[in-house]
Amino acid sequence: MKSEQVRNNFNDLAGTYRDDARRKLIPCFDDFYRIGISILACRKAVPRVLDLGAGTGLYSNFLMQRYPDAEITLIDFSEEMLNLAKERFRNREHVNYILGDYTKHMFEAEFDIIISALSIHHLDAEAKRSLYHSIYNLLAPGGEFLNADEVRSPFPDLQKSYEEIWFEEIKNAGLNEQEIGRIRQSMLLDDPSPMESQIKWLLEAGFSRADCIYKHLNFAVFYAGK
Repeated sequence: MKSEQVRNNFNDLAGTYRDDARRKLIPCFDDFYRIGISILACRKAVPRVLDLGAGTGLYSNFLMQRYPDAEITLIDFSEEMLNLAKERFRNREHVNYILGDYTKHMFEAEFDIIISALSIHHLDAEAKRSLYHSIYNLLAPGGEFLNADEVRSPFPDLQKSYEEIWFEEIKNAGLNEQEIGRIRQSMLLDDPSPMESQIKWLLEAGFSRADCIYKHLNFAVFYAGK
């Protein structure tokens, strides 16, 4: 199954997922991770936060800079990735961990903020649509959803250009040919959807407003408010 391939891939790659390596991989790193968090309207001192496909906890770490007392639940189906998150937050309180598949897990609480970074693009279109409905239902009234992820252009020539520019950017950032080769292999497991489709699916799920608030080539940040 594809989900098992994705999980095995991330377990294998966990040791390479250092923050400095991510910065090389994502040329727009700071904007990509900060812009969505800056637009959140939540004024609670202790918001309840869920991080879907949390990986090493990088996105949650950015969120904690704005909400240092947040109660955060990280879920990921890669044990190796989640172990890195536990190490990152070893001195922090109010951080919970779930080893599991967020498309199947039965959450028992509701959340003020749900975030996800570079995870949902592994799902096919129908699974994304279903997930957005689930996210809407998990959010408390007035809740907010952020998804910093990869998208695909609906125009093949533009998609090809985006990928060529991106590979040139990460090469210039210092990634070697072996690392780039691993990235190309990992991309075979990706299934990004167009930006316009995802905004439509978010609104169909019930969100009162949804938009792409940032985009650089195939990297996009979506915001949706309940």
